[in-house]
Amino acid sequence: MAKFTKRIPFDSIPVFDLSDSGAPDTPGIDPAIPSLPVISPSFSFMKSSLSGSGTTLPVADIDFSFPAEDQKRVQAWFTGDFSHVTIPESATLKRNMTTAVLSTLNSFINSATNRNLFTSPFRIGCRYRLFDNSCLYINEPLTLLPSEMAPLLIITSYKVYEKSIHTEVSISHSPSILMFAIPSPENAQEYRDIITSVEFFITRQSDLYSSDAKVSGIRSISADGIRQRVWHYESYETDALIAQAKAETSFRIISSLPFSEIADGLYSEPSPLPIEAGALQRLTSLQKITYPFSNSTGNGASGGSAGTSGASSAPTLGIPGWRPYLHISTSPLDLGLPEASKSISDLFLRGIFQRDEVTMTLYASYHREHWRMIARSHGPYIRGLRRAPYRWFKVEIQLPMRRDDFLEALTFTYAK
Repeated sequence: MAKFTKRIPFDSIPVFDLSDSGAPDTPGIDPAIPSLPVISPSFSFMKSSLSGSGTTLPVADIDFSFPAEDQKRVQAWFTGDFSHVTIPESATLKRNMTTAVLSTLNSFINSATNRNLFTSPFRIGCRYRLFDNSCLYINEPLTLLPSEMAPLLIITSYKVYEKSIHTEVSISHSPSILMFAIPSPENAQEYRDIITSVEFFITRQSDLYSSDAKVSGIRSISADGIRQRVWHYESYETDALIAQAKAETSFRIISSLPFSEIADGLYSEPSPLPIEAGALQRLTSLQKITYPFSNSTGNGASGGSAGTSGASSAPTLGIPGWRPYLHISTSPLDLGLPEASKSISDLFLRGIFQRDEVTMTLYASYHREHWRMIARSHGPYIRGLRRAPYRWFKVEIQLPMRRDDFLEALTFTYAK
């Protein structure tokens, strides 16, 4: 009986990932992809300053004009004597002071954001990026509060003219640097080839005041036991700021750290979260993910269910790309002769890999409904088979993979 040889390149063979079925003699567990650790980053804030000198309050000028008939009202803001104020405030006064005060506030917040400083509540979370580019969410996002109130505009000097006012204000609000710490996970070195990085993602910060907030003038308040005059504007209370942050479901990737550095303990003590310059200012242009999250396989996509707690299961990994342990099965193979029965005598696995570590199992079938195991080898060769002919075959392969290993082809020797 004549023998024939058929070489089938691996890039032409559809394969099925059997990672969940485990390695030989250890059903249900793939020893080369252990359950991944769950890290627990801690976050805090370090107050900063826009002036660059300690926590000195930034200063600003608030100037605007008004009709002459509003002068008595403006004067009364400082004297407290409204007995001579007999007409309502004009629409021009209300509009001009609202524009001037909110412009100062917006400028302050924009300056802080441009320096990657935080001014109001937001949510933050993190995920693993694995070696095959898949993502694994490891905990629920947290709500952080760099500040619980909107800035106070404390008036330090003023001049009221016939149709205008000039005030100098100190902005009582300390923008903050986001600090973090991650203890090195137990046995972290075991995961260096599995986890490539830890990615941090955040929501936008809560609005401290609405876009149509109004300014009502100047009021006296007690701050640290001292009476202060401040510009009064409509702003959100702490509970509203927190509720606003918790309602956010759109996150952006803000930072990524190599897992090797975390494994080496470089971030076990609090330090500023590395954020690229200007990233907060252009947050909406950064990579977007949406809560609730889902773990992805090999493409970095996200969607569906929330993250896990405790030790997490390794994801099912796509066939392309490197992984530390390979467990696959080919699709049914007809060797180019779907109607003919063939008797396999030899099977060779070609490629670069640890040849004494591979296990191959050959299955055969007449109609692809019932499969029979006809051979198994601990090595890349099956030789000298004397079996009845079958029409269809499939090969199960299990082996550890080094970074540069690859599977090239399956070569069958058969008779028909």
